[in-house]
Amino acid sequence: MSTPPPTSHVTTYHRAWWKSPLRYWPLFIWALVLLLASLLYFNGGKYRLLVGMVERSTETIASTETARVVRLHVREGDRVKAGDLIAELDTGLIDLEIAMASEELQNNLRAFALEELSLERQFAAAVQDLQNRLFEIQSLQKAEQAEANSLEIELGRMEKLRDQGLIDHALLYAKRIRLAQLKSTLADAPERIATLTKKHEEALARENEMRERLASSRAAFLPPETDPDNPGTLGLLKKRREEYSLRAREDGVVVDLNIRPGDVIQPATPAATLSLSGPQRIIGFLPESNANTIKVGQIADLRPSVTKLNGQKILVRVSAVSPGVYSLPGRVSPIPGQSVRGQRVVFELENSDVRLLPGESVAIEIHNTLISSLFGRGESSP
Repeated sequence: MSTPPPTSHVTTYHRAWWKSPLRYWPLFIWALVLLLASLLYFNGGKYRLLVGMVERSTETIASTETARVVRLHVREGDRVKAGDLIAELDTGLIDLEIAMASEELQNNLRAFALEELSLERQFAAAVQDLQNRLFEIQSLQKAEQAEANSLEIELGRMEKLRDQGLIDHALLYAKRIRLAQLKSTLADAPERIATLTKKHEEALARENEMRERLASSRAAFLPPETDPDNPGTLGLLKKRREEYSLRAREDGVVVDLNIRPGDVIQPATPAATLSLSGPQRIIGFLPESNANTIKVGQIADLRPSVTKLNGQKILVRVSAVSPGVYSLPGRVSPIPGQSVRGQRVVFELENSDVRLLPGESVAIEIHNTLISSLFGRGESSP
């Protein structure tokens, strides 16, 4: 009978997977691939190419009057500054209107001056009449007071003579009647003087009021030409005459000149077009499929179709994105000749010294921060 072999008990210990990561490297590789694929799927679309053009900032110069062109002071391609004269129009008709308005104004001034003088004379005559009457009453009062004083002294002497029987009583009686009349008149004099004085003061007040009304009427009827709020007919005509000199309102370059000496131009008809100096903007068009994937402040590379860069890199920054989706014209459509829908995106140059050709087409390459960081593409922070 054979003896069974002895049984040995051996315990096997398994190490945790995180203590030996190298054994699971294929799993890590697949996880990394899935992560990168997810990032590229969800963020790769944000690394886009857009089509756009350099905005043309222009100023249209037009006349507000129908007139004949007398002289041109610029040619196409000339650079002008704000206020420079572009063209002169014939001012014959407006000058005639100004002369007629000036003559009418002078006639109105003369008529107004005559009326003003007549009123002043009337009020002055009334005031002078009251002054004369007041002076007469005051003079008469003084004379009557002196006469009354003299009669009282004379009556005192005559009463003594009467008592002596040297004069008749009738003569003394006549003197007393005259003295009573003088005293009655002198008693009423202060009231008459006060009444005339009040009337004189009221006349002076009415005269001053009349002068103030005449001054206000003159200001309303004949406004000064220096008043910007109410220049009057002549002032308005002179301002219209200034419009016969067509001037540039901003700095720029003359790109279109649609008039020649001798031409008759109509109001609002473009006479010249200026390409304005200053910061340039680029208008990009984002297809509807990628709408709302661009944010303000993102950086992009710009590749113009005409302007030579000589190796220079042009960076632009998103300054505005249209809130809605609009139809894009065929010339800027991703599908040539076919209108598509998308968003309007405005870019501004990071380097203001770069000058692009207004209206030229450009390609805009927008890159996302995440993708740029993964692949080492640097960009300035917004």
